Amino acid sequence: MKKLSMITGSAILLTLAGMLFMTGCSSDKAVSPAVNDPSVGASLAPVDYDVWQFAQTEMVTTSPDLDMLSRRAMGIDDMGTVHAIYQRGIGAEQGLYYVCKPQGGQWSQPEIVGAPGTYPGTGWLEVCEETGEAYVAFYNVSDLQLGIRRGGAWEMHTLDTPDEYGVGKPALAVDAAGIVHVAMMIDWDTESGYVMWQIAYGYFDGSSDFHFQVLENSIVPHYGLFSSPDIVAREDGSVVIAYHHDAAGQLLIRVEENNALGGKEWTAEHVDVPGVIVYPESLERDAEGNLHLGFHTNIELGAEYHTYYACRRGDGHFGGKQEVDGDYAGARPRIAFTPDNEPHLVFEELLGPRSTGRLIHAYRSQGKWVQEVVVDNLAATPSFAIDKSGNGSILYESRVVLLEDNNIGYFGFVAPVQ
Repeated sequence: MKKLSMITGSAILLTLAGMLFMTGCSSDKAVSPAVNDPSVGASLAPVDYDVWQFAQTEMVTTSPDLDMLSRRAMGIDDMGTVHAIYQRGIGAEQGLYYVCKPQGGQWSQPEIVGAPGTYPGTGWLEVCEETGEAYVAFYNVSDLQLGIRRGGAWEMHTLDTPDEYGVGKPALAVDAAGIVHVAMMIDWDTESGYVMWQIAYGYFDGSSDFHFQVLENSIVPHYGLFSSPDIVAREDGSVVIAYHHDAAGQLLIRVEENNALGGKEWTAEHVDVPGVIVYPESLERDAEGNLHLGFHTNIELGAEYHTYYACRRGDGHFGGKQEVDGDYAGARPRIAFTPDNEPHLVFEELLGPRSTGRLIHAYRSQGKWVQEVVVDNLAATPSFAIDKSGNGSILYESRVVLLEDNNIGYFGFVAPVQ
């Protein structure tokens, strides 16, 4: 019988507990208002992108249910269609749902991806920009599942992992060949009787073999409670994974990578801010192959949070860690790029450990970070994307009644009237 993941159970408790708090690599380019018209788009260069010029607020769900989001719950394809997933946490309709919104159209009716038994917070969505195919990894009952939506229909696959491991918190990437790469947290019982938390990786190429392996030198602290991996894939099938790591008592970010599809030789780099604990939230790869890392710090549970950004160009290292400073501080940053590879961040504002319900957009201008409030709607858990024309979109939880009623909101591109 497959081991039930302690990580997944703990994640549910943290998801609910988190609600109780509710009451450089970038070039220094100034951003000026511009018409991000999909009919002209990125073919005009250089272009300054006002990513919110045509953004409006819409509610995706409004029912009196506890609707929740995971870390990566939205993507946009090259046709301008927005794809999203959300978790309905309680009631007869409990499960993982998918919706989409064609450019200029309305949100679709929800399609169930994971039936009751899907654990809150475990869904991860990636979208193939060229084809509009949606890929969703999630944990259901005792199995790691992969759903692929092609031509309006879902095909489901079970990603087999060894029975001795509890599995949770999957992160997903799809490479140029359509191979699906998954990083995940695992827990297992050692011979001495204590539980070990580590990071594992596998890839799905359409065969029955998930090609599972454990990153042997990974050590995840705090029983995996505050740690979720992120992953990016390269064209050659190699991957890069970032996660929260215990390095002989120093809690930092470890970035590991292999050099070929399924490669078992991993090299590592540590990203740290002295004197504080750091937690990775967003690892992204731009069109030139550079790596961008968004993360936050706090000294201890309940302390003030600060958002940071770091970048690694080519075969270099993550240097020049920058605090995303300004009038607002917070956590859980998400990174997206304008068509000219400029990184933008969206994060939750926090005052100490408490959420203000506001989402902050940040970007670099003339050597400094510029911040602005973009959503003020009891918002939390954002997903952030920018389409090929430079228009931004955010999916977020809007918390109505504590622990009882969350709606899902959207702030993003609406086609201008011609």
